[in-house]
Amino acid sequence: MEGRRILVVDDDLEAREMLREFFIDREYVVETAAGGPEALQQLMTFEADLVVTDLQMPGMSGLELIRALHVSRPDCPAVLMTASVDRELPLRQLGLRAGFDTLCKPLDLDEMAALADRLTGANASVIRVMDGSLFRNST
Repeated sequence: MEGRRILVVDDDLEAREMLREFFIDREYVVETAAGGPEALQQLMTFEADLVVTDLQMPGMSGLELIRALHVSRPDCPAVLMTASVDRELPLRQLGLRAGFDTLCKPLDLDEMAALADRLTGANASVIRVMDGSLFRNST
């Protein structure tokens, strides 16, 4: 697991730090950002294997961040976290087309760990879907 790199983006300091510690405990290299613009700046020098972002943040939403990420790094997987149960199913459907996964808050940390492992693991491969976008899938 060593060497896998995750960028955690959340405007909630407590949630951001909890995820940072969670991934460090699992031997990931972790950087954090409090919002989309800061995350995009960090991605210029931090070669993330996975971006985990909250949906609702001031200034730039998690969806906007993922879109911007995929312009320069279409092969970088992303996980969008949402506290809105009403939005979970539509976001999951959008994610299937746009190349990201969705998790609902409060997070199931076992599910987060399994998803992160799958998306950053040695068996992850980049595949092209019908609309031409790229995403990683475990093979």
